[in-house]
Amino acid sequence: MNRVKSIPMMRVSPIFLLTVFLLALGSYVKAEPLRQPVTEDTKIYNIEIGQSPSLGPSNAPVVIVEFSDYQ
Repeated sequence: MNRVKSIPMMRVSPIFLLTVFLLALGSYVKAEPLRQPVTEDTKIYNIEIGQSPSLGPSNAPVVIVEFSDYQ
């Protein structure tokens, strides 16, 4: 019969002990609830693309506009 020897507390890595402690502490700490409910922006924007370069049909129901500023 094999017996598992217990490891003395002094030989356990301090980083391991700190990790276990922080994980246990995190399960007890509750996040503070939001004070104001978050509202979603559901506004639809009409953006004229004019003669900008594009791919796909000109009458597509959805257009993805990508903007970059190289400054």
